[in-house]
Amino acid sequence: IAPAGGFAGLEEIGTTEGISLYKNSDVLSLLFPINDLAFNVMEEENVFKRLNAILNSVGEKSNVEAYSICGTDKGILDDIPDWQKRKENRVYLLNDGICSDEEKVATENTDIISEKMLEAQGIVKSVNVSGNSVIAFVDAKNTGYMCASILNDDGWNVYVDGKKIETGTVFGGMIAFPITAGYHEVKLIFLPKGLLVGTVTSVLAAGALLLMFIMERKKKNKNA
Repeated sequence: IAPAGGFAGLEEIGTTEGISLYKNSDVLSLLFPINDLAFNVMEEENVFKRLNAILNSVGEKSNVEAYSICGTDKGILDDIPDWQKRKENRVYLLNDGICSDEEKVATENTDIISEKMLEAQGIVKSVNVSGNSVIAFVDAKNTGYMCASILNDDGWNVYVDGKKIETGTVFGGMIAFPITAGYHEVKLIFLPKGLLVGTVTSVLAAGALLLMFIMERKKKNKNA
């Protein structure tokens, strides 16, 4: 979401009152394949190295570098718009060729990112979200892991071909689960924590009330 006409490289979906919604072709899908590097990504403190670590964690292991850093922290921070500053002494720029010995600048290789995202999205053949569940069909090239772009709350349960699967956490909080090579049905079902206990308690309470009602009726009939 941004001012209309603000992103020439992205597909504009709709505009109202000077604000547009854009489609980002590089965004990760709801489900995508990852490798075991994904479990350690958040340990990297440098923001640019972390972005590269995430990129190399998607799909098969690779050695790509979409972001690069050069120079020191001086010289350029006061010369660029505030929206380009991610953190103090860290700058994100799309255009190349401005690094010098007195500047610290990150440059992005969008081709690598796009290729990686397309590779990841090709594994997932369909995704259907309905109510508290997600049903997807995936064609995994290799035995490994899948990631769901969903926070790993205790209420989520993952089933692969009808069998419940143990889950883990990657990228600081998202759901991860193992998968074997081949075509699979993946179901993610959300049941709020405590829902089962609450339901059982309600049923037992209703049963107790019904039993008391029956006993009371029998008592009245006997007295009559």
